[in-house]
Amino acid sequence: MKKTWTCLSGALLSVALAGCAEHSRGQVVSAEIAGKPHTFDALVSANDPPQEERVHFVTVFGQQAGGAEAPSFSFQLVSPEGARVGTYHSGRDELHGTYHPGGSATVFQGNGSYGTHFTMTLTAIDEYGVEGTFSGVLQRWDGGDNPPMLTVTNGRFSASYNRY
Repeated sequence: MKKTWTCLSGALLSVALAGCAEHSRGQVVSAEIAGKPHTFDALVSANDPPQEERVHFVTVFGQQAGGAEAPSFSFQLVSPEGARVGTYHSGRDELHGTYHPGGSATVFQGNGSYGTHFTMTLTAIDEYGVEGTFSGVLQRWDGGDNPPMLTVTNGRFSASYNRY
């Protein structure tokens, strides 16, 4: 009897874990920024789960370990027509990317203005979260003349929706 219960418990646990894996996402935001690899996986989140059939915005945030002053990367897409799998560009769509290198108020943004651009490709969007890739050219936003630019390549993200 004990052997049967152990086998049955193991089988039920396997089914439960397989069901959970089917509805979860890896939590990561990563990219090469100015040629150096960065991973923002200490805190990763997407917006709250959509309350309507049409998803009007996608927001993703990733932060490295170290608290509020740690480096972070985030981006947001606003789509009145509804976000779906596909590629979005800051010059055409309401999309912007933001990199905060940490330790100061310095912020780099790409939103399609002043020689910047940001591209995001959604490869998955469903009731559990979002996945995809991103790249761009971001400019330091501090009001100075000739602010430096950063190139972002090989970006990828996988984020579950916030669930409170």
